[in-house]
Amino acid sequence: MPLHILNAPSDASLEAVARSFLAPALAKAGSAVLLCPSFQEALDAQRSLAETGSLAMGVTVTTPSAWAQERWEVWGDGRRLVDAVTRQVVCATVVEEAAVRGEVASTPGTARLLADLMRQGAPWLAEAAGAPCDGVTDAELREFCGLLRPAGRLDELPEPLIDAASCVSGCGPAFA
Repeated sequence: MPLHILNAPSDASLEAVARSFLAPALAKAGSAVLLCPSFQEALDAQRSLAETGSLAMGVTVTTPSAWAQERWEVWGDGRRLVDAVTRQVVCATVVEEAAVRGEVASTPGTARLLADLMRQGAPWLAEAAGAPCDGVTDAELREFCGLLRPAGRLDELPEPLIDAASCVSGCGPAFA
């Protein structure tokens, strides 16, 4: 079954989303997935869908990270998804090594920023190197993309790891 992504406006009510997107998807494919930004919002959406009755069965409600992790565990290449603490330690190490080479100042904020970028989509940011970005010079973008080596570092650990953003970007067809 192909993957169809439908984006609802962030201010849309769950009832409107259910009527406009979930009910037609459920009727056509027999199942649908609703991705919510947080675990609490997913629980609230599950309760609301259960109350509607017609959407109580066949709709999976989860978060994007849980959805990606579930698919990676089945169709991934054996690497485990990295946890937040390990990601932070690897990024701090990369920043410290770059500071020794004189490439960047070693601050906790730089390591946190790098860890956040890794978590939120480093594969796409690295592809954007050289692409125009508002308020960022080409040199700044190239320099920061050079710091995105933690993704490679995850493979060097005793237990190979992968970040969720990388597993999603490299596993497209399996996510359908």
